[in-house]
Amino acid sequence: MAIVAADGPPTTPGTIQALCGRATEVIQAAQPLADVVLPVIDYLFVETSQTAASGDRREPLVQFDTWTDAATGGLDVAERLADRLEAILTEPNLRAQGIDAAPVGFLRRRDGTELEDELAAGRRRVTLEITFSLQRG
Repeated sequence: MAIVAADGPPTTPGTIQALCGRATEVIQAAQPLADVVLPVIDYLFVETSQTAASGDRREPLVQFDTWTDAATGGLDVAERLADRLEAILTEPNLRAQGIDAAPVGFLRRRDGTELEDELAAGRRRVTLEITFSLQRG
């Protein structure tokens, strides 16, 4: 995936792959946590770019959730994974991967109250929502 390629090799401390302890399946489309190895970053395209009837442009919003548990570093690793995403999802890095978009807004939050089952199971989450501006040639 382009994000992992922009982050550097798994042998470099602090990269997504190093924080996850593996080189594959570190970023995946959102799916049940029972089906993934932690830590993991899952993503969901929340909104696609479209023009409203008013003419206002809605830009794509992507939600990244960094999931960990006590055995894989807990909230500290979840925060560090979110830090890495924010650091590497820059316009130059995206362009280098052939993606014509620029991040224009970041919103970060920790575990929500809707996660009682996940919290009880010891899983922790940091959510990073990124709004992108699509670049037009």
